[in-house]
Amino acid sequence: GGGSFTPTNGSTDTVNIELGAARSGNGFSYVDLIGDATYTDYGLRIIRNNGGANTSSALQHRGTGDFAIKAIEAGTISFYTTNAERMRIDSAGNVGIGTSTTTYRTNIVYANSAGGVNETGLYLRNTSTGNSTQMQFDGHRNWSLIAQGSFGAPAGGFTIQDNTAGANRLSIDSSGNVGIGSTSPSGQLQVY
Repeated sequence: GGGSFTPTNGSTDTVNIELGAARSGNGFSYVDLIGDATYTDYGLRIIRNNGGANTSSALQHRGTGDFAIKAIEAGTISFYTTNAERMRIDSAGNVGIGTSTTTYRTNIVYANSAGGVNETGLYLRNTSTGNSTQMQFDGHRNWSLIAQGSFGAPAGGFTIQDNTAGANRLSIDSSGNVGIGSTSPSGQLQVY
């Protein structure tokens, strides 16, 4: 039958639920939420796996419906690793990666041990080909756009395309030749 479980223990006392307390060996611990007749084992599961002290934990959602992490009020959602904040989404929807300052829509900060030199701002990679693009900030207000691999047109270079027509407007090939209106410039600068 239906029912509810509401632990109470005074207005200021700690209230907690422990699954698997005082274990003498490894085992699964999980909480299953079942809300339909299709996924009768679980629709949402919070699980701690059985691989020992350094095993994995997961929050598992089943079905094709939306899986949402919500801050109903004007709160921030933060993500941590090694007990340090790595990413946050503030109440305005601004995202900070490597920073708790979310002044702009996307804020990416990486400071290395040398005090901010060779900071990689954005790194995109095609895992099937190994090709990648980097937008890099070197710590001295200099920006670089770096291509690795043989992608794009021209191969290994960059193009700027017209958003409406999809036509290449400016190309830089792997030799550093620049073409305006040409995807295969024959010299350092070719205007076609």
